[in-house]
Amino acid sequence: MKLICARFPLPTELKHAYSAEEAVGVVKQHLDGRIALDGLAHLRSFLALNFDDQVLNKVRDGEWLLIKPEAYYFDYSPFKEAFKQQRVMEMLASPPPQVKEVMKHMRIITRFTEDVLPSRRYYATINGQKGQRRVDALGIAQIPEPAKGAQVNLHVLES
Repeated sequence: MKLICARFPLPTELKHAYSAEEAVGVVKQHLDGRIALDGLAHLRSFLALNFDDQVLNKVRDGEWLLIKPEAYYFDYSPFKEAFKQQRVMEMLASPPPQVKEVMKHMRIITRFTEDVLPSRRYYATINGQKGQRRVDALGIAQIPEPAKGAQVNLHVLES
């Protein structure tokens, strides 16, 4: 058995994938028994918090698939390399859509003298979500484009 990311599964992998409910049960057994599962370390590398519940949530949500061993019975055939090349060429011909994050740029200046404040840390709070960032050498702060009507607050820290 093997855990794979659900973004670009092969047709044979989809054909031999466990249902989400079955996969959660099997993965849970492996986690409880601390039995090695192929692909589990790869999945954990994408998690911000490395908890077993986070692993199970990714499997439950269908973001990761558990594949039965039958999917790889012909993995070592002479056609394997040709199939890989074909898959790479298909991906190059029509790459998956990429999400582009639109950034808002603001120049940070002092209130009274209007001097630029370069290389300062600041907190940006957008709709209650707080993140720390840094103003660049030209005094430009970049934050993700907020939604219409979003509440945005910047707090520049002293150097």
